[in-house]
Amino acid sequence: MDEVTEVCVVGTALNPVPTREKLNSLYWEKELSLSEVGKMYNRCPTTIRNWLKKQGIKTRPFNGRTSSLTRFDKNKWTKEGVYWRPKNCSAFYYILGVLKGDGSVSIFTRNNGRKTYRIRLDVRDKKFCLSFMDGLNKIGLRVPKLLRRKKRGSIKPQYMVQLENMRLALWYKSLQLDTIHEEINKKPIYKKEFIRGFYESEGTLVRRKSDGHLRLGMNNCDEDLIILVAKLLESLGFHPTITKYDNKRLGHNSWYNVRLHRQNEIKRFLSIIKPCIRNKIKGEDG
Repeated sequence: MDEVTEVCVVGTALNPVPTREKLNSLYWEKELSLSEVGKMYNRCPTTIRNWLKKQGIKTRPFNGRTSSLTRFDKNKWTKEGVYWRPKNCSAFYYILGVLKGDGSVSIFTRNNGRKTYRIRLDVRDKKFCLSFMDGLNKIGLRVPKLLRRKKRGSIKPQYMVQLENMRLALWYKSLQLDTIHEEINKKPIYKKEFIRGFYESEGTLVRRKSDGHLRLGMNNCDEDLIILVAKLLESLGFHPTITKYDNKRLGHNSWYNVRLHRQNEIKRFLSIIKPCIRNKIKGEDG
């Protein structure tokens, strides 16, 4: 139960009022909406707004979660008729991390001439898909359902999250990596969520048989993206290294790996990033 400093009576119901620190944490640090805070205490948004006012906590302006990442020039989208502002909460950066990894955003024209704007995550990990769905819900999108299917020749099933959203697709295609970096740096939680999404997409966690040491890394063909992830890790106190692998002789593009070597840092990474998959170390308790 949350700490209570006073009890106010409305009609015949007792309404516990959380402390100023608790309200400030929920509303500003975790960036929950008035409705989300209200659900936690079984109160309407108006009541929560009154609590904030009484505690001297400023409220955000309408749609106040927006940042430069989610701010659009109406004239820019006149041709497509698009003007969209996703909620700028921590889940927003988790979604970005996933889309930069295993997720995909594609825009194509069907045979009937209809243009399609598709967002998809197609992986084997059910937990990962459910986490991605939850993130989409938090930024204001609704996914119809989780799809389960089997590929030819594959024993394990595949899970897929898919939705069509013109606004999200066009917004994502317009993003620049520098802009993403600038916004992620504003709060540590944004860094953690972006890294969590990218690690769940591209991460590996193995124990070497030769010496028993853990190896944690993330792979991608985009060098600038890997450099960005390394910088974010460094800002959180880690010491990553980047390695380039050249596969031109096999007909593939080069790819890059950002890796943590220090054993204590790997365990700390799993502790503070809290990935839903690739988080178990064989031989460890729990």
